Amino acid sequence: MSFLNGFSAFTVFLAIAAIGFLFLVVSFLFGELFGHSDLGGHAADVQGDMHGVGFFNTRVVSVFITAFGGFGAIGVHLGYRTEISTLIGLDSFTASRLLVALSWGIWSGSPRR
Repeated sequence: MSFLNGFSAFTVFLAIAAIGFLFLVVSFLFGELFGHSDLGGHAADVQGDMHGVGFFNTRVVSVFITAFGGFGAIGVHLGYRTEISTLIGLDSFTASRLLVALSWGIWSGSPRR
């Protein structure tokens, strides 16, 4: 692992964020502009009803990778250890998933129960 000894944790987190963003751009280009479907499709419940975006959708995965790297880099920049910055990156995904779930319910036009 002498190859990785020259990189700081900040650089590694930024590289992870850049890879996630590149993956997001590529999935947008092929999925939206050229009409190819995503790997995960939409989430469906047991009865087969469609409810939102699937967990393994290419955009969801790429946003997770980008948020993980970006928030991990922010944590390192603020002076936290690598382990804590990793947890900050993981928590950013949990928070973003919660915000997406809340906004999906608000903007989907579905009635509240």
